[in-house]
Amino acid sequence: MYEMSMNPVFHSRHRYLPQAGEEVVRVRILSSKGWYAAGEIALPDAFIYADDDLALIVSKGYSWNHYIEDASFDEFDWPYPVELRLMGSFIFCEDYRDSRVLFYPRSDPTLTLVPQTVDLADPRSRQAVVELVKDIGSWPVPDLLLDGMRKSIASENYSTFDGSHLDTARIAATWNLIEPTNFVLLRGISAILKCDMLGRHREFSAEALMSLYIAMECSFQLVLEALKARGNPNPSASDAAQWMYEVFESPFGEDPPNEGYKYLHDYYESRIATFHPRSRFGDLPFVPHFQDDLIDLRARLSSVFGYMLHGSHTDEFVEAVETFKRSASRRAEEKP
Repeated sequence: MYEMSMNPVFHSRHRYLPQAGEEVVRVRILSSKGWYAAGEIALPDAFIYADDDLALIVSKGYSWNHYIEDASFDEFDWPYPVELRLMGSFIFCEDYRDSRVLFYPRSDPTLTLVPQTVDLADPRSRQAVVELVKDIGSWPVPDLLLDGMRKSIASENYSTFDGSHLDTARIAATWNLIEPTNFVLLRGISAILKCDMLGRHREFSAEALMSLYIAMECSFQLVLEALKARGNPNPSASDAAQWMYEVFESPFGEDPPNEGYKYLHDYYESRIATFHPRSRFGDLPFVPHFQDDLIDLRARLSSVFGYMLHGSHTDEFVEAVETFKRSASRRAEEKP
């Protein structure tokens, strides 16, 4: 008989794959290549913890085969929907004026806990899980792999920041709005995560941008879905561009899009040149590296996804609009 809450127990099988309908408590070790808020931030059925020695996500939920009939085995061991919900909740609430979480989930080791021994609503249980995971020798991993993992993780030095400024209320609200069956949204989260991970290696910056273009397509599909819900039975890319203008650009006094301008038009042209070695832009011997796109589009997509979920802007955006209006008013007063 397992004792609940204070004595978490690892599932005995390494790389345990749960069946459809079976909830699993999964431990996802995060790499030191990321950047995390120090301490613990808990959401329903999940929490993230980080200190100088270790960073991890612990979550309770279902595997992909619970939501997708006849789902194949995930050879890449990508995060489950509940893990993507947690990371997406942070990504969609980013404040670019200050520190933000940069996730870098590891694919190995894959650790699960016996659900009956963990209560993620209890802070004592969460702390007990952290202490158990820090005892690397207790991991249910084959000895041949364990020694390498112990050396690898023990040598990592994690970068953390004071997370007291994070808007935890909006993060929690975002968590509630991310549905595990919204596969287009989850694919967008995955693509942004891969962009951030690849972006940590300059050699893969172009591939990071490619992943970001996938997230852009996900956002486009969600915008079309929203326009249909507003009564447009067959929205176009130009309709999506008009939506983008009304929601994100007109508050800053920008001119409306030209006729024929499509959703994130300039970025889509860059995507064509990136993915196609031969296109209307000519024959390209290498991937054109649009560094500005990697920075600007990453920030914009985070805002678009967040707005799509909440139907409202972040405080950061609202403050930026108010600052713009005050500045525009002063300029108007200074004119002779």
